[in-house]
Amino acid sequence: MLLCGILNIAHAQWQRVNNGVTPTNAFVAGNEADGSPLYIVRVNHEGGVQVGKARANTKDAFIPYGGAEVVIQNYEIYTGTGRWVQATACTWPQNAIVGGREPDGRLLYIVRATLGGGIHPGKARLNADAFIPHGGVENVVTDFEVLTRN
Repeated sequence: MLLCGILNIAHAQWQRVNNGVTPTNAFVAGNEADGSPLYIVRVNHEGGVQVGKARANTKDAFIPYGGAEVVIQNYEIYTGTGRWVQATACTWPQNAIVGGREPDGRLLYIVRATLGGGIHPGKARLNADAFIPHGGVENVVTDFEVLTRN
């Protein structure tokens, strides 16, 4: 673990989703409270590349942004691999996978957290809390997992 340090950045694999069809090799990153799988997505939004989630075979993806759970219909889904490692803002794993970037260029990492009875993917900046889209809002979460290279 790195404590409030700098990471070795890993590159990820992404595939554009067409007509809401989830690729068969998409990485399952969590689940809704009813057990339905959730996948990691990234989207171009407001000058950055934001990280969020999508359900299987849907045209809608959800990202945490500006305090809201924003619905986007043009997205890519993560098809790589990884291992989840427990983290907090100042306890960060090495080899975290970059999923996007803020409009100012700061990197965004792929994370997930337990929320509302499910495990939901979202984003975090290095040495910061996680942001998870759920229930129509951008939830700030202090206890989460970061996706790392195997």
